[in-house]
Amino acid sequence: MGTFEIIGSILLILSCLIMIVVVSLQSSKSQGLGALGGMTDDTVSGRNKAKTIDAMLAKVTKVVAIIMFALTFIVYAIDVFVK
Repeated sequence: MGTFEIIGSILLILSCLIMIVVVSLQSSKSQGLGALGGMTDDTVSGRNKAKTIDAMLAKVTKVVAIIMFALTFIVYAIDVFVK
């Protein structure tokens, strides 16, 4: 493995970890069993705040996914064409 492959692999692993954290922070699209027991956040400010945070996390998820795709392609290309 060359230097570029090692750096690319480290960046790919970091982007994977960031993706896991960002997806884990997103709220569920369905209310699940919490709606049965009345454990939902029905305040207007709570809903709006959650929507803005979820919108930001959704954008971050898309950006990190594009970065992961690009890094995967670049690391593969370096492996194939540099040898």
